[in-house]
Amino acid sequence: AMNEGYFLLTIIPRLKEETIIPKDVVFVLDISGSMYGEKMEQAKRALEQVLQMLRSGDRFAIVTFDGHVHNLTGGLLDASERAVWIENVRRIQADGMTNIYDALQTSIDMFSKDDQGRFKVLLFLTDGAPTEGITDTGKIINDATPEARARNVHLFSFGVGTGVVAELLDRLVQENAGRVSYIVEGENIEGKVTDLYRTIETPALENVTISIEGSEVAKVLPTGPHSLFSGQALRLSGIYFEEGDLKVIVEGTRGLERYRYEYLFRVSKNPDNPFIAKIWAQKRIAHLANIYRYDSSLSIAAKEEVKQEIIALSKKFNIINEFTSYLIAPERVQTSTLGDRGGFSASPAVDAVMAAKSVAEMEQDQFVGSGASDYKFVDSIGFALEEGIWVQDDEEVKTLEPISLVAYSKAYFELADRSEWVAKVFALGERVKFIFNGMLFEISDKGIESVEELDEILN
Repeated sequence: AMNEGYFLLTIIPRLKEETIIPKDVVFVLDISGSMYGEKMEQAKRALEQVLQMLRSGDRFAIVTFDGHVHNLTGGLLDASERAVWIENVRRIQADGMTNIYDALQTSIDMFSKDDQGRFKVLLFLTDGAPTEGITDTGKIINDATPEARARNVHLFSFGVGTGVVAELLDRLVQENAGRVSYIVEGENIEGKVTDLYRTIETPALENVTISIEGSEVAKVLPTGPHSLFSGQALRLSGIYFEEGDLKVIVEGTRGLERYRYEYLFRVSKNPDNPFIAKIWAQKRIAHLANIYRYDSSLSIAAKEEVKQEIIALSKKFNIINEFTSYLIAPERVQTSTLGDRGGFSASPAVDAVMAAKSVAEMEQDQFVGSGASDYKFVDSIGFALEEGIWVQDDEEVKTLEPISLVAYSKAYFELADRSEWVAKVFALGERVKFIFNGMLFEISDKGIESVEELDEILN
């Protein structure tokens, strides 16, 4: 149709400090033998960082697992007790097998069914497949999900390396209102965990449903229910058939109260925003990818239809990544991966993890593909990926002298604490260049590390 187009709706709640929902956060950390060494050290630092970021009124618990489950804190503790646990975390050692089933059962059990006024988060980090206790993927998911849902738990999983079972991590978060993050070789565990935690630090509304009235729209993604976080954007995209007004109704709960908000906005053609169609296409491919990989009720013919739609979208919008290229030309992906590994054939498990990683990134508005598509928004400010660095799209970047700030230093976390927007910029990735307070900052391996040096520059 001539008037058809794509729309992008961005919802960013802004809450006063006292209206943010208090959280219960349970960390579940794999300490099996394969986690030994640098992986374990990074995971422990990530856990320390998140403990530091707990807010007043939050509670936390720590569970580790190898062949057995270790309920370290014995239950949920008040955030004020974290100091002693930061010390205890430093002493954790890696050894043994991987009992994922019991680890999930124990940790979900720590949340109460009747604490309705709290936002419940389970952070689950593993680098392997289940090898001890119940190891069947379907049974692990089917037994954990009803328990988690009965307590309204949001499950976030981190898969470290290519030895994880992608289906297990993907389906756990899909069933339990969370997100998955895959961390492959060369990526920083600490950075990925704190980036994700920063996006869920300030719950504003949960069990959110969004309905759209007015002009006819279709294929709106992501499908709910959603959670909204203060200062964090939820982006919905879809197709509209006629230009006109839309009424968007957002309903959700905060604590024991139910809230309803209405917004009006107009959809009309704007050739300056070609990226909107691409954002929608990525979300649509990710949505279809989950159906294609994990919906066992699909007939062979229906599965083929889903596959053909994914291929058509990825070609039309130039969205080429491990998942789409495998569907388009499976034999080519096999041989190219083979070449990179010096004559070893790539295992299907590695392919599954890399495909799952690219699907997760599409769901999270990380642009994939080539050239101009390496572009993201932080609130309404654009960032382009240039030689591995996310650079703010602003003429001043070319004229200002950059100030270097060391990634994950005290100064780095201090700046993120002082500015919600900067925290979101940091969530783009490890290397960023952005303007703050009229100054150009660059995150790198050397530069300012202390809060004192930061204060000197800012004042």
